[in-house]
Amino acid sequence: MSTPTTDNYILVIFLYLEEEEEEEGDDLKIYQLMVQIYTLGTGTWRNITNPGPGSLSGFPENHLLSFVNGAAHWIASIEDDYITCVILSFDIVDNTFHEMALPESLDDSALTCCSVWVMKEYCVAESWTKLYDIDVGVTIWQVVGFTKIGEVLVINTVNGELLSYNPSSQQTSYILTSPPN
Repeated sequence: MSTPTTDNYILVIFLYLEEEEEEEGDDLKIYQLMVQIYTLGTGTWRNITNPGPGSLSGFPENHLLSFVNGAAHWIASIEDDYITCVILSFDIVDNTFHEMALPESLDDSALTCCSVWVMKEYCVAESWTKLYDIDVGVTIWQVVGFTKIGEVLVINTVNGELLSYNPSSQQTSYILTSPPN
């Protein structure tokens, strides 16, 4: 990626180091976030020494990043007095971390439904607006993107098929199917 003010390319590495603080009978893993930035123009590495929240718990193995407003965004679980899911963002220009709340009703979602939300005003939790639900039945889908015409691109995590979902017609179409075994 290129920094907007200097057109100098940088590489940002997010490392999650597992901590040894597991309680007896608790298989929840705790992670410490560490960030390193390589600047191509100078050939130098630097560490971000205070990269946001102290402990991330249950960080997903296949985490996805989205780039919005000059920052990388992803969902993480933060452990403080209790575990809370939030959106973490890392601003590429000023190298700072920020937390944003997820929609409150997201906790009430059923496993057979995938809800698509949009934040109308950046960093304003009250501006979350639910666009629609996708009934996924027993299939486990992972949303990987959106098309220019508003269709949702999903991967069937059971068989690896790539599908397009049209929210208006509520129809799916196969884009790429898994090769036969």
